[in-house]
Amino acid sequence: MRKKTSAPILSLPPVKLLNKYEAAALLSISPTTLKKYRLAKDSPLLEGIHYYRWNSRTIRYNEALLVDWAINRNSPAAHQRTIETYLKSRF
Repeated sequence: MRKKTSAPILSLPPVKLLNKYEAAALLSISPTTLKKYRLAKDSPLLEGIHYYRWNSRTIRYNEALLVDWAINRNSPAAHQRTIETYLKSRF
């Protein structure tokens, strides 16, 4: 008999992932501007947190963290607390 070592994935709170058009519309910016934010040298958007790269052509954005980032753009400490809370809820 196998011993369960972790919680089943279904017990985690749902995360809504958006494509670039949905994410850009959510932030009221263009998909090009969203890409510039993501690719900037000192990007405020972090891979594995704000967005996930599925392959070279597919990127999905975390809706809740994008909204929090937009609200707390002038308060990085507040957004960092949200990121830490998110990461604790995932792992």
